[in-house]
Amino acid sequence: VGLLPLHHVSGFMAWMRTVLTGGAYLPASWKAVEAGQRPALPTGEGDWFLSLVPTQLQRLLGDREAEDWLRGFRAVFIGGGPSWPELVEAGARARLPLAFSYGMTETAAMVTALRPDEFLAGGQGSGAPLPHARITLADEGRVVIEAASLFRGYWPETRAAGPWATEDVGRFDERESLHILGRRDALIITGGEKVDPAEVE
Repeated sequence: VGLLPLHHVSGFMAWMRTVLTGGAYLPASWKAVEAGQRPALPTGEGDWFLSLVPTQLQRLLGDREAEDWLRGFRAVFIGGGPSWPELVEAGARARLPLAFSYGMTETAAMVTALRPDEFLAGGQGSGAPLPHARITLADEGRVVIEAASLFRGYWPETRAAGPWATEDVGRFDERESLHILGRRDALIITGGEKVDPAEVE
């Protein structure tokens, strides 16, 4: 089920992955979903997936019908911005199949994911690196990513092939799950978008 419009890169990537893997894509309106008009998930046609940003999850939590709908998915990916402890705890209490993840446009979506079964068993963080990615921590915990999905640069410039050092700071726990602790710069990540406070000012 796709809630992001196709002009948003995350919405387009979800649609493209569905097309390339022969899956079914159900477009839906976030405003309609929030208002209780949620698409029925066809049964007997495989597993269904959904992506939400943390604030969308927050708005659905506490609504019994919405939580029942979310339980119908194999995984509800949570990304696009940081999740706060109370949100994670509420999702666990509701026994939702949440998959907290880490990634960005520059990595063509997720490079780590915490599987729903790991989350429901008490796992924390954004999960271990996915098979196509390698993540290391440089000076002061700076997250460095190597992946075949890495971007080629910010147009019109290109970047050299190889690892890419993000501005994110993180740590790994004993389960090798990545925890993002913050950023080295002042950039704000909100709803999957990067906001430069200097530009706002």
